[in-house]
Amino acid sequence: MIWDILIFLLIALLIFIARFLTILVHELGHAVPAMIFTRQPVAIYIGSFGDDEGNVQFNKGLLEINIKRNPLLWRKGLCVAYDDDMNIRQRLIQVLAGPLSSIVIAGIAVCFSVVFDLHGSIKLISGIFLFSAMFDLVLNLYPRTMQLDNYSTLDTDGKQVLNLLRDWSYERSMMKRKKRYPSKNNLRKI
Repeated sequence: MIWDILIFLLIALLIFIARFLTILVHELGHAVPAMIFTRQPVAIYIGSFGDDEGNVQFNKGLLEINIKRNPLLWRKGLCVAYDDDMNIRQRLIQVLAGPLSSIVIAGIAVCFSVVFDLHGSIKLISGIFLFSAMFDLVLNLYPRTMQLDNYSTLDTDGKQVLNLLRDWSYERSMMKRKKRYPSKNNLRKI
């Protein structure tokens, strides 16, 4: 009886740790390309969508990590980057790097749980990480706009990718049109 409760509490703790780590790695996936492309500070929030109150803060170079003190709030995250210096292609890479890191976590978890013949507890931990990474992937790639507590809106990664692809397509069509129909200023006067 007591062992069942302890095992349940241990599995619940593993789920909390797996959710925290998959969200952290997902947000780091967004942050690393942003730091490379902009060379400006990037902030990661775990447990909130940008709220600075009640956080533990870590700084390392251009990276600032803000983690809510309440672990029950560790089910969401946000990466804030100054993307004014990035073109559409760089922004698309930065947005897709988060879901790609979730796919990498899921792939590693599949290797540990299926491919290698490891102990059952390792397979259980790998399965928890696999579930957490896939849940994170589906939740972030579903294109939707969320309304936050302060009435501002936030697009998921899937919605941002669709918007960026639309903008990229529009930009390419405008460049083709510009090549086809040059303005009078581009013509030489004779």
